[in-house]
Amino acid sequence: MKKKWILLILSLSCLASTLFSVDIYQLQELGTTSYQWSKGWGINNQGQICGLCGQNEKVFLFYWSPNEGIVVTDIQTSYIPHINNNGQIAGTVEFNGWVYKTLHPFVWDLKKGLQDLGVPPSNYWNQAIARDINDAGEVLLQNKDIGDSKEFLTAIWKEGKFKELPRSEMNGSYKINQNSEVLGILQTSMTTPSIYSLKTNTSKKLLFKNSAYGVDINEKGQIIGEYYSYSLGKWFGFFWDPQKGIVLFKDFHPRSLNNLGHMIGSNDNGDPVFYKNGELQNINQLNQVTIKALTDINDAGQIVGSGIIAGQEQALLITPKL
Repeated sequence: MKKKWILLILSLSCLASTLFSVDIYQLQELGTTSYQWSKGWGINNQGQICGLCGQNEKVFLFYWSPNEGIVVTDIQTSYIPHINNNGQIAGTVEFNGWVYKTLHPFVWDLKKGLQDLGVPPSNYWNQAIARDINDAGEVLLQNKDIGDSKEFLTAIWKEGKFKELPRSEMNGSYKINQNSEVLGILQTSMTTPSIYSLKTNTSKKLLFKNSAYGVDINEKGQIIGEYYSYSLGKWFGFFWDPQKGIVLFKDFHPRSLNNLGHMIGSNDNGDPVFYKNGELQNINQLNQVTIKALTDINDAGQIVGSGIIAGQEQALLITPKL
């Protein structure tokens, strides 16, 4: 029997979510089983994938494509990588300094290899983390927190130049879309999702009664994230559309959103969940493989993540059969 949930909070329009039968998927291991573990983190619209794999306490960046197969680089990093539609991967590498280790963002691709981006020359930018990269080659950067303020600075790297975003508009960042819109947060008395346009140098806020943050933004400017209800004492997933407003989910925490409005994430129990056309699908088991996590989805509906193979977590590509 199908079940529908509708959650009404703060008079916001909310979305009915339905559990439905499992679609037919093709499950593909990416060729990293020789490593102790692996996990796919990003997938672009060409089906190219970036991720991490580990062996003997060392973690390496890997790239996979339908044409080249698996390429495990010699780049050691434990930070989440991101891939654009040009096959460029943005990530973060740790350097050993005189006293402390420092973090530098980089861009890597199959032809040019690694490019160290450095950090912005202004104060508080002795190190930086790559948060995302779009097709224009704009790399979203965030520094470490500033002293005891627990705030962050945000900057953009493009073609060797840095642009810092105003702290008054954003002090934490998550994603950048193809329209050069940056999704982040503004921390005041509570945490508020903020969208900053690099083209117009203007920002807008998503106003909730309590704290909220966004985790992904697509080319339509649609946003997914998390909202906290103090009355219920828990976090709820949300979807925001510039025309239709905010939709709240009862038992779905979205992580990635494509341009068709399809999402992947998890439920309250941590089970991997796929959302499409108002329906939720639990896909924690596929072809006798336990799916551990879903991390990204492209416009073809291909999903990257990880599952348990021979007792080890390994990177997987999940493709719907049309």
